[in-house]
Amino acid sequence: MVGIALFSGSLYTLTYMAYLGNTNFSWVGAITPIGGLFLILGWILLGIGVKKSN
Repeated sequence: MVGIALFSGSLYTLTYMAYLGNTNFSWVGAITPIGGLFLILGWILLGIGVKKSN
Protein backbone atom coordinates (compact mmCIF):
# COMPACT_ATOMS: atom_id res chain seq x y z
CA MET A 1 0.00 0.00 0.00
CA VAL A 2 2.94 2.30 0.64
CA GLY A 3 4.18 1.67 -2.91
CA ILE A 4 0.80 2.57 -4.37
CA ALA A 5 0.58 5.74 -2.30
CA LEU A 6 4.11 6.89 -3.15
CA PHE A 7 4.01 5.95 -6.84
CA SER A 8 0.53 7.12 -7.71
CA GLY A 9 0.51 9.99 -5.24
CA SER A 10 3.70 11.48 -6.61
CA LEU A 11 2.43 11.24 -10.19
CA TYR A 12 -0.91 12.80 -9.28
CA THR A 13 0.87 15.57 -7.37
CA LEU A 14 3.21 16.33 -10.27
CA THR A 15 0.34 16.39 -12.75
CA TYR A 16 -1.91 18.53 -10.58
CA MET A 17 0.82 21.03 -9.75
CA ALA A 18 1.78 21.29 -13.43
CA TYR A 19 -1.87 21.92 -14.26
CA LEU A 20 -1.92 24.74 -11.71
CA GLY A 21 1.32 26.13 -13.13
CA ASN A 22 3.29 25.50 -9.94
CA THR A 23 6.74 24.06 -10.68
CA ASN A 24 8.01 24.15 -7.08
CA PHE A 25 7.08 20.49 -6.61
CA SER A 26 9.51 19.01 -9.15
CA TRP A 27 11.33 17.22 -6.30
CA VAL A 28 8.28 14.96 -5.95
CA GLY A 29 9.41 13.21 -9.15
CA ALA A 30 12.29 11.65 -7.21
CA ILE A 31 9.78 9.78 -5.04
CA THR A 32 8.14 8.03 -8.00
CA PRO A 33 10.87 5.36 -8.56
CA ILE A 34 10.96 4.59 -4.83
CA GLY A 35 7.20 4.06 -4.85
CA GLY A 36 7.52 1.87 -7.93
CA LEU A 37 10.16 -0.22 -6.24
CA PHE A 38 7.93 -0.70 -3.17
CA LEU A 39 5.02 -1.56 -5.46
CA ILE A 40 7.02 -4.25 -7.27
CA LEU A 41 8.40 -5.57 -3.98
CA GLY A 42 4.86 -5.82 -2.62
CA TRP A 43 3.75 -7.93 -5.58
CA ILE A 44 6.78 -10.19 -5.20
CA LEU A 45 6.12 -10.67 -1.49
CA LEU A 46 2.46 -11.39 -2.20
CA GLY A 47 3.50 -14.06 -4.71
CA ILE A 48 5.90 -15.62 -2.23
CA GLY A 49 3.18 -15.63 0.43
CA VAL A 50 0.72 -17.35 -1.90
CA LYS A 51 3.34 -19.88 -2.96
CA LYS A 52 4.18 -20.72 0.67
CA SER A 53 0.53 -21.09 1.67
CA ASN A 54 -0.02 -23.83 -0.91
